[in-house]
Amino acid sequence: MGSAQQDLDSGTPLAMDDPRWSAAREFLKMAEARHGGRSAFSKINKITLHLHQMKGMIPFLKGHGQTFTMPERIDVSPNSRTVSFLFSDGTVRFKNGAIVSPTQRFENYRLKFKGWQRLKRWSNLDAAYFFGYSLVNYFSLPFLLSGLPIRAAKISSTRRSWIQFEFPPGTDTHSRLQKFWFDQTGLLIRHDYHADIIGPMTYGSHFSRDYRFDLPTPIAETRVVTFRIGSFAIPVVVLKAKFTVEEIE
Repeated sequence: MGSAQQDLDSGTPLAMDDPRWSAAREFLKMAEARHGGRSAFSKINKITLHLHQMKGMIPFLKGHGQTFTMPERIDVSPNSRTVSFLFSDGTVRFKNGAIVSPTQRFENYRLKFKGWQRLKRWSNLDAAYFFGYSLVNYFSLPFLLSGLPIRAAKISSTRRSWIQFEFPPGTDTHSRLQKFWFDQTGLLIRHDYHADIIGPMTYGSHFSRDYRFDLPTPIAETRVVTFRIGSFAIPVVVLKAKFTVEEIE
């Protein structure tokens, strides 16, 4: 996760007999219900998106519109951890950490972002890996979190609550330590992480906005990522994406 670990909280996971652990687990059950429930989520086969806008410092630095382009359509299958990016010349697919194009297949694609390679501009395959694991994880929240160790938590019935989780080594995700913020009803509103395949100082707060509540699980159609120092989100937008959910199967 980089030597500049200014991130979140350190230490070991909370013990099961810690009152914070119990409170966090109970709150997570409420969050799952607020997001449509595990039964409804498990029945989702595919979510089809149309991406309207992507801008910000990260897309610019990584070559958006030059070395990589926006797909015409995105199909996200959270339960099979698959994302398909449909371009005019074919489909690029993220599948459990692998990237598959019409002519190539790369297992464990994350290895292509080691060392100085994190600073490179992206190809369509590179972008498909980053946005592939991002989307499959975002669209699996909060259900993705139920089996993960809890590092820290602050639960409130009147204000925002947050829970910090630790992901297993080798997980296709932003970083091993991530913090999730919820409103009083259990709706996910913010997600803090370190995007470690981009660089050592890429600490961000991801805000979910413009939720659609007419879907089997609520989905935020606007995502804004700002730079972060510790727990403080700095009003510098590093990525903004707007999309429409066109269909859920």
